[in-house]
Amino acid sequence: MALQNANEDKRRTINEFQMRIQDLTTQIQRLEGKNQEDLLQQKLQLGKEHINQMNELKSRQMEDIRGQQLAYNTHLEAVRADHERALALEIEKQTIQQQSNI
Repeated sequence: MALQNANEDKRRTINEFQMRIQDLTTQIQRLEGKNQEDLLQQKLQLGKEHINQMNELKSRQMEDIRGQQLAYNTHLEAVRADHERALALEIEKQTIQQQSNI
């Protein structure tokens, strides 16, 4: 009878250990799943941040391009105005020469 009780205790202990192992295995699997989900969330967040940085850089580049276009247009207007003044002076010069030849 004592041997039977000892064997029963061993079986109970083994069953308890097996259940505990199963519980721990389940917890490990849950943690691994959560870890994978967390890693995917981090990757997603990094991807979003990268896209935001690229968009910000693109916006800055577009602002730079607009600034360059404005500077170029201003330069063209100045060149055009200088050219018009030069033409007006040339016309005035020719008019004076024609009048002095008369």
